[in-house]
Amino acid sequence: MSYIIATEVEQGYVKLVVSGEQTLENNKELVLRVLEACVENNVGRALVDISGLLGQPGILSDYELANIAAKEALGLVKKVALLYRQESHEYTSFFETTTRNRGINLLAFLDEKEAVKWLLEV
Repeated sequence: MSYIIATEVEQGYVKLVVSGEQTLENNKELVLRVLEACVENNVGRALVDISGLLGQPGILSDYELANIAAKEALGLVKKVALLYRQESHEYTSFFETTTRNRGINLLAFLDEKEAVKWLLEV
């Protein structure tokens, strides 16, 4: 199964919509694409919709990904709103906490309107 990342530029943030199989390698690519999109569009906010991802690489992969995201994004990205499916709540919650503990202002949401509202708050 392929892994697809679609990027859109919105007013004040970039939106990345991801679908396909979730693996650690694919998730690493996503982190880099979020950074690229923010830098290229001179915005520090990103909405990342992972609700179309299938599979779960596991807690250890999420922990490693949080470390990578913090190392790469710290200082470049002001806020990240993560949209996810309820079925992945346990993993997403762990990733959210682990990432926030490393200094990234990331919150996970089930509702896009709430995510955008938080993302655009000063």
